[in-house]
Amino acid sequence: MLFLANLVYVVAFGGSIVGFVSGQRLDSYNVDKNEISVSGISAGGAMAVQFHVAYSGSVKGVGSVAGIPYHCAFGNILEALEVCMALPADIVIEDLEAYTNLQADNGLIDAVSNMAKQKVIVIHGINDTRVNVGASAKIADYYRQYGSKVKEVYRDGMEHNFPTEDYGSDCSVTTSPYIGKCRFNGAFAILNHIYGKLKRPVRNARGEFLTFNQREFVVSNEEDPSDDPMFMDTEGFAYIPSGCSKKGRHHRKNGKACKLHVVFHGCKQGRQSIGDVFAKHAGYNEVAEANNIIILYPQTALFPPYNPNGCYDWWGVTSIGYDLKSAPEMATVKRMIDRIIGQ
Repeated sequence: MLFLANLVYVVAFGGSIVGFVSGQRLDSYNVDKNEISVSGISAGGAMAVQFHVAYSGSVKGVGSVAGIPYHCAFGNILEALEVCMALPADIVIEDLEAYTNLQADNGLIDAVSNMAKQKVIVIHGINDTRVNVGASAKIADYYRQYGSKVKEVYRDGMEHNFPTEDYGSDCSVTTSPYIGKCRFNGAFAILNHIYGKLKRPVRNARGEFLTFNQREFVVSNEEDPSDDPMFMDTEGFAYIPSGCSKKGRHHRKNGKACKLHVVFHGCKQGRQSIGDVFAKHAGYNEVAEANNIIILYPQTALFPPYNPNGCYDWWGVTSIGYDLKSAPEMATVKRMIDRIIGQ
C-alpha cells in the first residue's frame, strides 16, 4: 500500500537496510536559482507541499498528487490517519495558517509572502481509496490563503496512482509500483503549470540517468556523528537532460541555464522497494529532456518498525519539527539542491 495507512508501527523487516555506499558523486550544473520547483505523490505529495512552504524563498512552485496540506497531522499519527487521509473535511485551514505564520515569524521557515502568485497544482483521483480526494481540495484552499495561483485537477476513474499516458497498472486500481495508465501525463501537467509553455515530452529521454551517493548529504546525529540516521537511503537518482550535461550546450558559461525540479516518491515507491521504476517511468524525464529541466529523485529508506514503508515524514517520525527547514529530511534534500546549483 502506497500511503501511510499500513505504515503503523507493527511491521518487522529482516536484514540490513544500510548496505555499502555506492553511486557516483552528485555534481553541480548551470541551473537558474530562480527556477527550482518540487512535486510528489502521496506521502511525497505531502513532502513536496511542506518543502515548498518551508523553502518558499528558493522554491517557486509545487505539484502534489494525492497529497496532504502543510502541517495537517500536527505531529500526530492518529490525526494523520483519521483526519488528513480519511476525513479532510475536518481539517481547519485557519489552524494550519496560524501554525505556518508562527513558524515564519520565528524564522523557522521562509516568509509566507513568498507564496503569493507562486504556481501550485493539485492532482487527485476521484476514486482514490487511500487518501480522500478532499485532502487536495484543502491543499488548494490553504495556498489560496496566501495568494498562490492554484490549479486543481480531479480525475474520474483514477485510483491512488501517479498518472501517466500509457505506463503502469490500470488507472482504476492501486498496486505496486503505484503508477497508473491513466491517459493523462501527470508529470507534464505539473511541470507545465509551474513553468508554462513547455514543449511536449520527447519519446525517449536520451540524457544521463544517475545513481548518486546520498549519504554525504544526510544530516548526522550531532551527539554521535558516526550514528547516521537511517531515514534516507544510501543512494538517490537524478536525470540530467542532454542539454544540461557538462558536455551540453546549456552548460557553457554564456549558455541559457537549466531548471531544477525535485520529485518525492510515495511510500513503498523508493529504491529499496521498486528500484528505479518510479524514477524512470513516472514521465518526468521525457518532459525534462525536451525542456532542459534537471530532475532530482531523493530516496528514503525502509526503516522498521518506525517507517517500514519508506514514506517521507509528514507526521513527525523523524523529528518534532519535521516540517521546518531544520528537519532531517528537509535539510538533507536542500543540501542536494545546493550541490546541483553550485551553492
